[in-house]
Order: sequence, then structure tokens, then C-alpha cells
Amino acid sequence: MDPSIEDYTIGWICALQEEYEAAYRILDDELDGPETNAVNDNTYLFSRIGGHNVVVGCLPINQYGIISATSVAKDIVRSFPNLRFALMLGIGEGAPIQRRDIRLEDVLVDKWSFPTTGQLDAPPLVLLGVIPEMQRRHNDRRKPDRVAKRLKLIDDMPEYRQPAEDWLYRSDFENKGGMNCEKCEADGLEEDPMRETNREVTVQYSTITSANSVVKDATDGPMNNFSYLVARGVCDNSDSHKNDE
Repeated sequence: MDPSIEDYTIGWICALQEEYEAAYRILDDELDGPETNAVNDNTYLFSRIGGHNVVVGCLPINQYGIISATSVAKDIVRSFPNLRFALMLGIGEGAPIQRRDIRLEDVLVDKWSFPTTGQLDAPPLVLLGVIPEMQRRHNDRRKPDRVAKRLKLIDDMPEYRQPAEDWLYRSDFENKGGMNCEKCEADGLEEDPMRETNREVTVQYSTITSANSVVKDATDGPMNNFSYLVARGVCDNSDSHKNDE
């Protein structure tokens, strides 16, 4: 028998349609879920991952093209009373600094989120407490690479594949024009030395900031009275060019 509303304990919120579609592909099981009239305003994907009942929601876009994070956050809390926490998973920009070698396709796990208009509560302690064990397992060469195994589920989606190039331009190097930096000289690039890694994907634990580039209204963000943990896959660099290719 499929789980009832009360059986769902983890929420997964996607900001973009492409994040929602990728989420669907990597689930262990898709469930029918409760009757649609038993939940509020949004449409959800009901699933099971690693023995957990997970409900996945995507932020709606209203008639003005504004994505409302508050809308889906309030709805998922109202609709599923036994949620312990929610994960906000998707894509984002990498902001490399000298002591933090962030590259395309890295995964960033947040230890403390804050938007430009204020500071959100820290991620839930139940998740912060397991991060050291997550790091240990991912860094242990004797353990299987579970992230790589999960990524094979989307091998047939070329638009989700890892980038062939990783270009990071210096902050003082202006874009010369063109959609794909085709007019930009290579001498404007930061050096990109080889990086040793024993995993297909490098996971880093740091801080994730949120501005008003996806949530068009910077004051319309996730609620502070519910626990979230944010993780982002780096899909482009937050450099002077921001080349999405």
C-alpha cells in the first residue's frame, strides 16, 4: 500500500523545471501518492529514496514570471504535517577563491545559508550531524562511489552531462561579446591545474548564498520557521562572463 500523507518525512524543493526533471530520474521508486485533493495548491512527485518517503515539489511561476519560494514552502509544510526537514537541491554558480578550488560539476553542500536580505536559520541539526559521516564515506576509497552510480541513471539525457570545458575568467577580464565567449581571448582565463580526486564528483562543504536571480523578489524566500539544507551542483562560474555553456 502506498504511503499516506502522514508517512512522508522528507521534502525536496526544486527551484527550476530542469531540476525537477532530473530529480524524477534518480529516484529509487515513484509512488502514486495520496489523492490530489488531499494536498494544497502545488503538484508533487511522490517517491522513495533509500527507504525514506520523499515528496518533491517544484516552485510555481505565476502570471508575472515570478517564482515564489514562499508559496511552495508554505504549501509543503501545510500538506505534509510529519515532515522533519526539507532539502533545496539543484544547480548554482560556483565562486572559486584561492583557498577553495571550486570547479564545474562540483557539488556544494551548505553549512550555513544566507540570502542578501537577511540570514536563514542554520540547516537542521539532524543533517549537520551526519555531514561528517557523509564526508568520510565519500572520501573513503574502499567505499563504492554512490554518487557516480546515481548519475548513471541520467546517462541518456545529454543536456545534463558533465561539461567538456571548465573556463573561469579573471574578474578583471571583460567579456568581449557573444553568447559563448567565442570572442574572448584565452589569456583572460584563470589557470586550471589538474586536480587529484578519487571520486567522479567532488563534494565541498561551505556556504551557499542566495540573491534575487531565480527568486525574482528578493524578499520572497523560504520560511525561517522550517528546517532546510541547501545543496547545489555547480553549472557555471560566477565570474566576469557567466558563460552558461
